[in-house]
Amino acid sequence: MAFWDWLSFNKKRIDYDIRQIVNASARASIRPVNTGGRQTFDKWEQPFSWYDMGVIPRDSYKNKDVMENLKIIRDLNPDASMSIWNFLRLANSGHEVEVYTKNGKVDKKATELLNEKAKQVGKLYGGGMDQLINVLLLTSFTQGAIAIEVEIQEGLKDIEDIHAVDPSSLDFKKNKETGEIELVQRQIDGTFKVLNPETVFYYPFDPEISDPHGRSPILPVLQIVFFQIEILKDLRKVVHHQGHRRFDIKVLEESIVENMPMILNIKAQKLLDLMYKIIFNRFRIK
Repeated sequence: MAFWDWLSFNKKRIDYDIRQIVNASARASIRPVNTGGRQTFDKWEQPFSWYDMGVIPRDSYKNKDVMENLKIIRDLNPDASMSIWNFLRLANSGHEVEVYTKNGKVDKKATELLNEKAKQVGKLYGGGMDQLINVLLLTSFTQGAIAIEVEIQEGLKDIEDIHAVDPSSLDFKKNKETGEIELVQRQIDGTFKVLNPETVFYYPFDPEISDPHGRSPILPVLQIVFFQIEILKDLRKVVHHQGHRRFDIKVLEESIVENMPMILNIKAQKLLDLMYKIIFNRFRIK
C-alpha cells in the first residue's frame, strides 16, 4: 500500500470514529433519565389549575348554563331548529341487528332475541332503540357528547333498560391514589360519586387535547344568533325613525295676525317665532 493510500485510509477511519463518538454523545444527552411512566402532563395537571377535589375543569363555553342556552336556541331559532331536524333525519335512518356465529353464518335465534330486546329499551321516550338513538344524537349535536347508563336487573340476568344521561351533569376526576381518570357525578351534598365504568359510558364528540368533555357542533350558532339580534335592533331603529307617517303642516302668518287682538300686534312677530320653534321641536319640520 502506498503511503498516500495508507494516509487516506487512516483519515477516513479517524473521521468515522469521531462521528461515532459524537452520535453516541448526542444520543446520551437526549436519553431520558427515567424511561418508565409518562414524561408529559396535561394542562389541567399543572400546579394551581386544579378545581375542587381534582375535577377536570370545563371551558367557560362548555358549562351547564351555556348548554341550556343552546337547547333554547336550538328549539326556538328557525335556522338552528331546521339544521338539527336535518341532522337527525340524515343520521338516524334506522338500523339492523344481526348476530353471526363463529362460522360467519347468521344466528337467527340470537338475532330475533336482540331485536326483541331493542323494542324494550328507551321506555321513557316511547320505547325502541331507534327512538333512543334519536335522543342520543340530539344530545351529541347539542352538547358534543353521549352519555348512557345500562340498568341491569337485580339478579344480573337481563338488562332492565338503557337510560340517556345529560352529559353536562357528569365530570371527570383524577383518582389521587391510582392516577386514573374516573367518571363522576356531583351529588346534592356537594361530593362526587364515582360511577361504575361497566354500566355508565361517556363518548365525547371530537374531543380536544386534554379535554375529555367533547365539542358541541352547533356552538357556532351563537355567533349567527347574536348577529341576527343586532340586525333586528338596527332595523327596529330605522323603522321607528323612518317608517312612521310625517305631518304636513302649513302656517298661515296673515291669518294669525288678522285674528289676533290689537293689543298683541306689537308682539306678533315674537309670538310667531315662538310658535315656529314649538312646531319645529314638536314635529321636526325643516
